[in-house]
Amino acid sequence: TTSTGWALDALIRSGINPSAFVGGPLTAELGTPAGSPVHISSEPGFLVEADEYGGNFDTYHADRALILNVDWDHPDIFADRQASVETFARWAAHPAKSGALFINSGDQGGAELAALLAAGGHRNIYTFAASVTPGGPQADVTATVTSRGEGAFSITISHLSDRAAVAAPALRDLLNRELPIGLLGAHNASNGLGVAALVASTGGSANGIARSLATFGGVGRRMEVRYDHGSITVLDDYGHHPTAIDATMETVRQRYPGRTLLLAIEPLTYHRTAALLEGLAQSCSAADRVAVAEIFAVRDLDTTSVSAADLAERIAAMGTPATAPGTVLETAAALLPSITPGTVVLVMGGGRSTELAVALAQGLTAAS
Repeated sequence: TTSTGWALDALIRSGINPSAFVGGPLTAELGTPAGSPVHISSEPGFLVEADEYGGNFDTYHADRALILNVDWDHPDIFADRQASVETFARWAAHPAKSGALFINSGDQGGAELAALLAAGGHRNIYTFAASVTPGGPQADVTATVTSRGEGAFSITISHLSDRAAVAAPALRDLLNRELPIGLLGAHNASNGLGVAALVASTGGSANGIARSLATFGGVGRRMEVRYDHGSITVLDDYGHHPTAIDATMETVRQRYPGRTLLLAIEPLTYHRTAALLEGLAQSCSAADRVAVAEIFAVRDLDTTSVSAADLAERIAAMGTPATAPGTVLETAAALLPSITPGTVVLVMGGGRSTELAVALAQGLTAAS
């Protein structure tokens, strides 16, 4: 969602104004109207966010595409990551033939996908990789990521293959130029590199891309600050997969060094929580304290396979205090008396967890 909104911003800053549909609230500058997930334009072109769940992306025959990572998710659909990779490969064959496909080969699943497509003879595949270690994995577009402190990073494109320079010509003018990234987190530095490559392949300008990388403010519910007063901060984030939890918590630790990190998480779907229980527990245990709200069922009919208490128990077994207070609003009520100065509360989940974040913000505001 963030990267789709980011690509829209970079295109508009380059003088290109397609319509767009993303998975989260867009800012006033991008949303039609502000806060909606759509951008309506009378000019040609359409930008869309899509994923692999249940054939969501099957109907999109894209001319160009950006794949940020391929991980194992949706265990009700995919048996393992290899099944996900094969699904991506079937869909990606079209842009790999007809236009340009940019794949993050710094991601394990992305690297597997790129290799699978290359073995199938697809020629219009371009890999990109961003690494905090100089001399990391070589790709068509390679960048070094540099910390600017408190979770902020910049990227410097250090290598650009001849074929990628033809496909995305604006990258030539960005080569060896340090590009500050406005969004926090090393994962967003990597995603920003992919956005730059995609936008450059559609005629985006070097200056438009650079301005967007530095100033794009993100979309709603991605480390959105709901409350920040008296050394207490409440963040609202949509993440619910172990990979997303890891990246977000690492970024929060960098942005708020030395602060107590309280994670309030609403797991998304029973089947995912059951299948990824150990991974979720491991990721959540990196917090100083955890509260697990009731699982958001969405489409699940069987709600007996696992519970919020089961996840809290696994987290506690790993050495991190964890409780399961109940619904999102019961969880907010249980947490409010225990939030002390110096605490960052990170609320995560893909269901009603935003109501938990809002309730915490309202309760803290009333008490201040």
